[in-house]
Amino acid sequence: MNHLKLVALITMMFFTSMPKAQDIIITQKKDTINCKITKDKAEYIHFVFKHKDEVRNTLISRKDVLFYKKGYFQETELTSEDLDEAVVKLPSFRIAVNGGYSYRIAKVLDEYTELEPYIRELKKGVHWSVSGIGYIDESLGIGLKYSCFNSENSMKNVEYTNIYGVREQGNISDDIRIHFIGPVISARLYNHNKTNSWILSYGLGYMHYVDHTYVGGDFKISGGTLGQSYDIGYDVGLSKNLALGFQLSFLSGKITKIKVSNGYDTQSMKLDEDSQEGLGRFDFSVGLRLNL
Repeated sequence: MNHLKLVALITMMFFTSMPKAQDIIITQKKDTINCKITKDKAEYIHFVFKHKDEVRNTLISRKDVLFYKKGYFQETELTSEDLDEAVVKLPSFRIAVNGGYSYRIAKVLDEYTELEPYIRELKKGVHWSVSGIGYIDESLGIGLKYSCFNSENSMKNVEYTNIYGVREQGNISDDIRIHFIGPVISARLYNHNKTNSWILSYGLGYMHYVDHTYVGGDFKISGGTLGQSYDIGYDVGLSKNLALGFQLSFLSGKITKIKVSNGYDTQSMKLDEDSQEGLGRFDFSVGLRLNL
């Protein structure tokens, strides 16, 4: 039994100490590349090779490859340290902070046409958002997103119809905030050098609408609904862990029920189909990304 253990141990040490096999790629131009293939994709073959004592990590289109085979050479020019140095370790977690201009796309309701210039100004606003995404692999990730939209406007000595349908004249103001929070799924597409990337994300979550308004008195109008978020962005690498990002987002949702509070009591109202509050908007953002 002891002899068998000794033979097994020596055999294991022998195979462990043997150099790892290396791969071969022969191009259409009949060039032979002694390399280590790291990824075998449908359109490209990613590989590491040594040229004049410099370790390089690159790829080649399959249409330019005449022949390739893994484990073709018994001896290897590349050490494990060479491979670790050449293969780019992509970040597995991304934190993004954004801010910028927003525009709501809901049409002005017919009963508010007399205040159309005022309401159109309320369509314009600013936003900020933060998201954290963990990537399962190079391309696919899941995470969480929060965003907040804000728009304000006021007008003095104007004639209007208050929320109870009574005609009045006086000052009016609105301070609107729209919150979104929910899980997102993200696709990440790197450029050739793995320095920049396209980011595509979709989120489904909760949207909360709040309007602190003054129409003959202070009122708070609020409501919640299911919302969706679509993002397309481009990250430009500034360093190993930091990037500058540009992003276009579209968020959608619709408020069908509201609560109106005057500070003393609260009333719930179900909105007619023609009076429902559309929350759809475009966000134009710029921000920083921390890649870990």
